[in-house]
Amino acid sequence: MKTHETIEHSHVDVILVNYNSTDHLLQCLESLYNASRGLTIHVWVQDNASSDNVARISNLFPDVNVIRNDRNLGFARAINRSLPQGSAPYILILNPDTIVAEGFFEPILEY
Repeated sequence: MKTHETIEHSHVDVILVNYNSTDHLLQCLESLYNASRGLTIHVWVQDNASSDNVARISNLFPDVNVIRNDRNLGFARAINRSLPQGSAPYILILNPDTIVAEGFFEPILEY
């Protein structure tokens, strides 16, 4: 079992796929960063050729890696494009309409 100190130094890669869900995605990212305080997270957003204002993501969350696809690749293919980018021992895949609750990471990282 991991200690609280070990959990705080854990590294998690997070992958999200966006398609015209930028408003939801921004709420998701805010909740993700609030829930992950003390952790090292790297976030990739695969944008499947959205027509809404995707540039807001980079403006509000400059640490998020936004990868703009020139067409809609579908969920699985978009996820697969981001998997090789990370190096963390943990990978979290989220939908853009997910709200991450405070305390979400602790039981997962203790496992």
